[in-house]
Amino acid sequence: MNKRLIKTAILSVSLLTVMAGAAISPALGDIALAFPEANDTMIKLILTLPSVMIIPFIYVSSHLSKRFSKKSILFFGMFFI
Repeated sequence: MNKRLIKTAILSVSLLTVMAGAAISPALGDIALAFPEANDTMIKLILTLPSVMIIPFIYVSSHLSKRFSKKSILFFGMFFI
């Protein structure tokens, strides 16, 4: 049972970025209407920016994992998502 719970937890964490994009993408049209002066590319960056920000934070988390447990880093990251 414990292995199954760990697998489920890992899959849940890996889906965070995918689910964030799936939640935001239907609202892009409304966002574009709310900000008519914004460029189309800028509106689309709303979907891209979270994925791009993962890259530098991978390096930060690797250094943090030397000082803190991976579980506490994960909870900290999930709190700020």
